[in-house]
Amino acid sequence: MSLDGGGAVGGVTAQDVDILYFNGASWSLFFDASGVGISTSGQDVNDFYIVDADTILMSFDAATTIGGLAVNPWDIVQFDGTSLGSNPVFTFSLYFDGDDFGLTTTNGGYIDALEVLPDGRILISTTSNLSVPGVIGADEDILAFTPTTLGDATSGAWAMYFDGSDVGLDTSDEDIDALDVAPNGNIYLSVSGIFAVNGVAGADEDVFVCTPTSLGDVTACNYLSGLYLDGGTWGLDANDVDGVNLP
Repeated sequence: MSLDGGGAVGGVTAQDVDILYFNGASWSLFFDASGVGISTSGQDVNDFYIVDADTILMSFDAATTIGGLAVNPWDIVQFDGTSLGSNPVFTFSLYFDGDDFGLTTTNGGYIDALEVLPDGRILISTTSNLSVPGVIGADEDILAFTPTTLGDATSGAWAMYFDGSDVGLDTSDEDIDALDVAPNGNIYLSVSGIFAVNGVAGADEDVFVCTPTSLGDVTACNYLSGLYLDGGTWGLDANDVDGVNLP
C-alpha cells in the first residue's frame, strides 16, 4: 500500500514514495524509495504493481529523473532490484511510455492507478478525462491496454475495462486512484475522496470491493458490504490510500 501524504501507521513511518506491507495485523516497510535514489521531496508514488519479489511497476505524480531515466506522470516505470539493503543493486527502465499515445498534462494523462492482469493486459485509471485511440474515459473509469510492444516504443490497443459511472462512481470525489484485481475477478478500489455506492460508503483512506457481473462498456457489479480496509481504524484519516496490491 502507498499513502498520499506519507506519515506513521502502526508504528512505521513512511514517505509518499514508499510502499507499506500490511499483513492484517501489523505494518512494515516493503519498499524504501530513498534507498534506491527516488527523491522524497515533492514526489509521490501514484500506484504500483508488484511483479515479483524484486520487480515493481510504478507511476509517479510529478515529472522526475531516476538514475538518469526521465519519467513523466503518464509513464510506468519498472524497478528491478537484484539486492537491497545498505548496498543496493538495482535498475530502473521505462515499461510504458505514455508519450506514444499523446498522454500529457492537458489531456488527463496522469496515471493514478494501475494493475497488470494474468493475460498481460495493463489496467490504468487517470486523474481526469482521457482520450486514447478508440476509447474515451473519465477519472472513475479503468481502461485496458493490450500491449504489442512495451518500453520506449509502446504500442497496442485500448478498450474500456470498467465504466465507473455505470456502478455509482459519478462524483468528483470518486476518482479511482488505487486498484487491484484478485484472481477471482474481484476489483479492489480506493478513490480520491468521499464515496457512496450501493452497499458501502467511505473515504479516501478506505478500500472497498466490487464483484463484477459484467465489464467493459456496460459495467455491472455488486459491492461487498462493508470495507475491505477501514483506514480510519489504523489512523489514516489524514491520508489518501493511493496504491494497493494484494499479496
